[in-house]
Amino acid sequence: MILDKYLSSKREFNPKSKKDILVYRNFLEHGGWGRGGCPFLLEFPHMTIPNMIQEKIIHSVLGVVHEKNCH
Repeated sequence: MILDKYLSSKREFNPKSKKDILVYRNFLEHGGWGRGGCPFLLEFPHMTIPNMIQEKIIHSVLGVVHEKNCH
């Protein structure tokens, strides 16, 4: 039940969302997520959220599209 509450406050990182980009930029500038912690879900097959975000931003900028089942 506690885990459900925790996970319900998390969301997928959207590289096209200005809000999500600003949250990530703040993380880079300050070296942490702040009081509320990281608001993003770690998605398979990534090992860390910062690396996942970097990959999503790069793919978005370059126009690389992966089907979710192809990783």
